[in-house]
Amino acid sequence: MVANMDNIGDKSVKRKLPPQPKDNGPKEPNKKVKEDEDEYVKDKKKAPCWEHFIEIKDEKNMTQEAQCKYCKTIYKANPKKHGVTNLNTHMTKCKKFPNRDKGGQQNISFKPTVDGVEVVSSVFSFDDCKRVLAKMIIIDELPFSFVEGIGFRRFCKSLQPKFYPVPSRQTMTREVGVVFNIEREKLKKMLKGRRICLTTDTWTSIQNFNYMCLTAHFIDDDWKLQKRILNFCLVGDHKGETIGRKIESLLLDWNIEGIFTLTVDNASSNDTTLKFLMKRTKEWKGTILGHEHLHMRCCAHILNLIVVEGLKEENRSIDRVRDVVRYVRSSPQRLESFKTCVEKEKIDCSQTVCLDVSTRWNSTYLMLEVAIKFEKAFQRMADDDTNFKKYFNIKVVEDWEDEDARKDVSINMESRVKAILVQLYDAYASDSQFRIQVCSASETSSVRVEEDCDYQSSLHSEFDTYLEEEYSSVYESELDKYLVAPCERSKNATFDILVWWKNNSNKYPILSQIARDVLAIPVSTVASESAFSTGGRILDPFRSSLLPSMVETLICTQNWLLHTVPINLRQAIRQAMDKVEDLEREILQPDDASSKVRSDRSNGIRID
Repeated sequence: MVANMDNIGDKSVKRKLPPQPKDNGPKEPNKKVKEDEDEYVKDKKKAPCWEHFIEIKDEKNMTQEAQCKYCKTIYKANPKKHGVTNLNTHMTKCKKFPNRDKGGQQNISFKPTVDGVEVVSSVFSFDDCKRVLAKMIIIDELPFSFVEGIGFRRFCKSLQPKFYPVPSRQTMTREVGVVFNIEREKLKKMLKGRRICLTTDTWTSIQNFNYMCLTAHFIDDDWKLQKRILNFCLVGDHKGETIGRKIESLLLDWNIEGIFTLTVDNASSNDTTLKFLMKRTKEWKGTILGHEHLHMRCCAHILNLIVVEGLKEENRSIDRVRDVVRYVRSSPQRLESFKTCVEKEKIDCSQTVCLDVSTRWNSTYLMLEVAIKFEKAFQRMADDDTNFKKYFNIKVVEDWEDEDARKDVSINMESRVKAILVQLYDAYASDSQFRIQVCSASETSSVRVEEDCDYQSSLHSEFDTYLEEEYSSVYESELDKYLVAPCERSKNATFDILVWWKNNSNKYPILSQIARDVLAIPVSTVASESAFSTGGRILDPFRSSLLPSMVETLICTQNWLLHTVPINLRQAIRQAMDKVEDLEREILQPDDASSKVRSDRSNGIRID
């Protein structure tokens, strides 16, 4: 017998299948499988790339699409079909992603150090390069079209092929605005809650627009003297009240609550400006002594008035020298004759006589300084040239009369300075912001004696404490202590008064606040006037179409960026000498020197 046979004989027998259950609808998914899928979707959503995308869900609450937060591009993102590969790929290509290049391939580069260079790893960032390029345009005063030059684009391609495409002038214009806003916010935070000193002046550009420069001076938390141009903006006219209203609105825009001094030149309109500001800002939080010392007059202009007044005493001698120089330079023949006299007298000087501009005392000084070197040549020319001898008679310049100094003046000045110092001390001490408990000397210089210290050291410490307490009881205020303290007798030629106050700020907490404000007072308006030289270079005849807002952006941002650049003393001296040489060249021009100066001033060029 054979059981379960499929074939019997030659006939095939089909096996009967077991009965199938009835179809009652779709099968219920396995619970374990459902949990795995949910966990899979959940894990996908945890991918780091989802931090940069917005989920767009369908009716079944399943993520189907993802939108980039930066460029708003939409991608399919069903976790079962697409995954997150396309999202990760997009983040490496998205031009608006701020950290697009941070996670890229690192390159080996060289970092300058004190001893040479150091090999470091770096990552190329297109946005960082674009930002630095904008700063280069600002600092080096380059035109925006510079980035579209063929030579510059070839240079960028050779230096860094990844920096492509090179931004256009329109892109760099927008980037300059971004740098301006970033640096402005940094400065705004730095000025918050500070009392500052100001300088201001006005200037007429080549566009015939009236600009006003407002500069802030202050000492930072590290006791470093800082100078920042706040605004370089248009003003309707040069009237005092107009300038005063403009300054008030600018200070409010900067959220500045206190100004200590405002240094201006001796123009009569500035008196009106100061009166307006005193009235409008008298109740501000940082006002000291009701703005009694707000008005500071520019010492450079005062010095100019003193020199001009002093030159009147020797006006005849100066007029003689001026006439002699004018005679020598009146014709090429006379100038050649004078050069012959110089050669005969063997005067070794590469300079030549120059005629001054009577309204500029420094040019008068240059004329006299050069003329005295050619005294023998003038004497020989007087002997050889009959016309010279007939019209001019060179006389020895009489010496200045000496006057005895008055001792009483110094004593009076000392008492006035001390009275003002006492006023300031009382005002700062009563101010709630600076109401500080003065630390006694015993608290600041007490020595902690350990148990293992010897008995003699302990006695020395106790004696020092006793002397300090006696000293503190005699002089109750820190101002009294400061005035009777011995003067610093440092043999160091590089003694820095700001460093001294930084080290002694705990000893004199109130006086240090006074010193912080007083030592920041500028003595002249040169800080604001120097900005006009920058304005003259930026607004040259080839860029006279720049908008006033862009002019302000370029000048202010350049000043804010350059404060971190160390000053090269040799370069600064060279630039100063170049200015002197340019002035000499203008003075050396014949009779059209005055017209040249007037032309330069009308074109917005300052040579002082």
